[in-house]
Amino acid sequence: MFANDIARLDFLLEADALLLDEELQAAALAAEDVVTEELPPEKRPKYITNYIGSKQKLVDWIWRTTPEDTKSVFDAFSGSAALCLPCCQSHHRE
Repeated sequence: MFANDIARLDFLLEADALLLDEELQAAALAAEDVVTEELPPEKRPKYITNYIGSKQKLVDWIWRTTPEDTKSVFDAFSGSAALCLPCCQSHHRE
């Protein structure tokens, strides 16, 4: 089918470039349909990370029991950033 390995490689690279171009064009079209408005807090999904050790289900309790005058927060195991995001929103440092 191909005269040599270089011809085969040239064909594969050209085909790959065409496929990538089609994927990029499709992604650009899909990006036009993306809503960039931020949802209000009451409509945001509350528990979106589901793995052992996630504190998402505990965040409300942690904030209720955290003293008001807390100046900084340290989350040693912040895999999903479930505690970090509310800290940042309330201007605490983590």
